[in-house]
Amino acid sequence: MNEFKDIIEKFEDFIKRSILPSASFMLFLLIFDITLNNHSIITFIDQKHSYLTIALFILAFIGLSNLLSLLQQSIYDNRIKDFFNANLIWTNENTKLDSLRNQVNQKLNKDENDYMLYKIIAKDMETKEYVNQAKTFGIMFVSLMIVTFINIYSLINTMLFTSDYNYIVGVIINFIFIFIEYFIGKELVKSRYRSRAIKIYTNFLKEVS
Repeated sequence: MNEFKDIIEKFEDFIKRSILPSASFMLFLLIFDITLNNHSIITFIDQKHSYLTIALFILAFIGLSNLLSLLQQSIYDNRIKDFFNANLIWTNENTKLDSLRNQVNQKLNKDENDYMLYKIIAKDMETKEYVNQAKTFGIMFVSLMIVTFINIYSLINTMLFTSDYNYIVGVIINFIFIFIEYFIGKELVKSRYRSRAIKIYTNFLKEVS
C-alpha cells in the first residue's frame, strides 16, 4: 500500500512540476498564433485528426513537459545554487534573510550560503510547495522565452523572404524582451526559494533555541 502511495505522489509531483506548468507554453503559443501568426496553429489543430495523430500530440506534450523542465533546471535552478537574495524586486526581504542565515550559521559554526544550508538542515522539512511554485514560475518564463524566440525566427524569415529590413527593429525589441523575461523569471524563482529558506531557518532556530 505504501509503495502504491509513493507512486501516486511521484506522479503528483510530475504533474505539478512539469505537466501543469507546461500548459503555459501552449497558452503563450496560442496568443502568439492569434496575434502574430494568422491563426495558422489553431487552423491546423481545428482539422480532423486520426487517433494516431492525437496520441502523437499527447506524447509530444509529455516530451515538451520534460524538455521545459530540463531547460528550467539549466537556465534557472542550476544558476542560483548560492544565495537567494533578491536583486531587482522584493529586495526588502533580503534583510530578514541575511539575519536568519547569519543566526543559523552561528548555531552550526559554519559560513554557508542558502543552498548549502538547505542541504544541511532541511532534510526532514516539508518544502515541496515552494519547489513546485519555483519550477512553475521557471517553466512559465522559459516557455515565454521560447515563444519569443519563435517570433524572432518568424520575423527574420519574413525579413529575408521580403527583403524588408524594417523587421530588424522587431527582432531587436524581441531580444530585449527575452532578457527582461529571463531576469523577471529568475527573480520569481529565487523568491520562492528565498521564502523556503526563511521558513527552514525560522523552524530550525525555534528547534535549537
